[in-house]
Order: sequence, then structure tokens, then C-alpha cells
Amino acid sequence: MCIAIIAVISYHLALRGIPIGRLNIGYAGVDIFMLLSGYGIGKSLLKNSVKQFYKNRIHRIFPLWLFMILFDYAIKIFSGEEATTMKDLLFDLSTISFYIHPNSLPEWYLATLILFYLISPLYKYLLEKTGWILLVIISVSIYSCYIIIGTTTWQYACAIPRFPLYLLGLTCALKNKENISYSITIPLFLVGIYYFFQNNHYMFSSFCILLCIQIANKIIDKNSLFQTPIIQWIGKHTLEIYVANVLSAILIKYIFVSEGKSILILSDIFITAILSISLWKVNSLIQKRLYSI
Repeated sequence: MCIAIIAVISYHLALRGIPIGRLNIGYAGVDIFMLLSGYGIGKSLLKNSVKQFYKNRIHRIFPLWLFMILFDYAIKIFSGEEATTMKDLLFDLSTISFYIHPNSLPEWYLATLILFYLISPLYKYLLEKTGWILLVIISVSIYSCYIIIGTTTWQYACAIPRFPLYLLGLTCALKNKENISYSITIPLFLVGIYYFFQNNHYMFSSFCILLCIQIANKIIDKNSLFQTPIIQWIGKHTLEIYVANVLSAILIKYIFVSEGKSILILSDIFITAILSISLWKVNSLIQKRLYSI
């Protein structure tokens, strides 16, 4: 998770102006998030009732989502960039905006994750009835439609290819499967390389990430460097760091209108770090209060 959030932040930094083009593959960090989030959600479903599962998810993600949307709403009003109504705010808070006008949201990842959390208990129920074939059917259907039909909305292009990865992680947890055979991950990696040269980077990362995670796990297990407190902290608080990075992008957009690339990048790193620590402390207090109710 630590590697994933660093990759995502690096990807966003490159978008600020580092000229590395298609070599900027930090977006693969989102694929790691989706796979591991699915796995974690599956474990949560196994040990909690559906009611408790939803309660835990609301406690974990909604305070961050609420803060991010209200922050973005306040900045829009303050800057006078566009007319923003209470209806728009309610649509954003409920994630409805993601489906009708996604550009109004400051980001797409959490809106997608909320939807995935919502349908996970249903998927668990269906998986118990059908087995692994359910994952195969859904994944083949999604990838086929994505390749053949495509999408003109970049937020959907980001979200759709990641859904099978989330379901794979969820399925592995529910089926208590810790490892996937190299006979599966290596061919998928080769398919992903094909999509890289086709300039379809979301399909590339979706197929390549499984083998990459297997290799990373072996390196991490053998290297004590990854057990340091700072690495552990980053890995446990990726949501706070991700939201901080989104808020940093919003602030930079309005504060630094015509600054150089190096100033933008350094400012983004600094603001992200400060906001990450602040969100962590505030969210920790909120979590303690919520779980004490």
C-alpha cells in the first residue's frame, strides 16, 4: 500500500510537468489499491454482519469524503469559478455526480470505491452460490465491453478496468486463497505488455499488476527496510494521503497560477505531507468518537 500511494503521487507530480510521457506508470498504484482493498473488504465481510460492515465502511471513508467535497465546494465559492448550488453539493456528497457529471467532483477514486463497497455484500452472496465462475464472467464481460465499446469519459476509463481487480481481491479473501499461480500471472503480464504498446495504459496495468505484486511481496518479505515505522505509517494511512494529495491539487490550481514546474512539484509534496498528517490526526479523533457511540 505504501508503494501504491507513492506511485500515485508520483504520477500526479508527473502530470504537473515532468516530461516522461508513457513511462509515467504511477497510475498502476490504483490497481494495487483496488486489489488489496477488495481483499481487505472480503476479510471484513467474513467477520462482520452486513450491518456492521456498512457501519465500519461509513466510519472509515465518509469523514474523509465529506471533508474533501466540502473543501472543494468552499474553494469553488470563494474563487467564483462557477455557480455551485446546494443541489450540486448534495449530488457530490452522495456520489450521484460521478454518474451524471463526473467533472464536478475533485476526484473519481473514492466515489468508485464507495460503489464497490456498497455492492460487496451482494457479490459475496452470489459468489457463495456460483463460485469462481462469477468472477470470470464479470471480468470477461467488463474487459470485453471496455475494449470494444470504450468510454469517452476519463473518470469511467479510470474506474471500469479496475473493477475486476477489486472483485479478484474480494474473491481471494472470501475463498481464503493467498496466492495465484505464476501460470496465470505471467501470461496476464504478457497480455498487459501488449496493451502498453497499444497505448491502453489502464488495461496494461490491470493485467501486469498481479505478477508485479507477487515479486514485490517477495522483496518486501526479505528486506527489513520495508518494516520501518514510516513505511508502516504510510501504508496504513493511504486514504488520508490520497485525499491530501487531491486537496493539494485543488489548492495549487488556485494559488500557483503561473509558477515554474519545480515550484509546483515541491509545493505539491509539501502541502500533501502537511495535509496528510493533519487529516490523520483529525480522522483518528473522529474514528475514536464514532466507535465509542
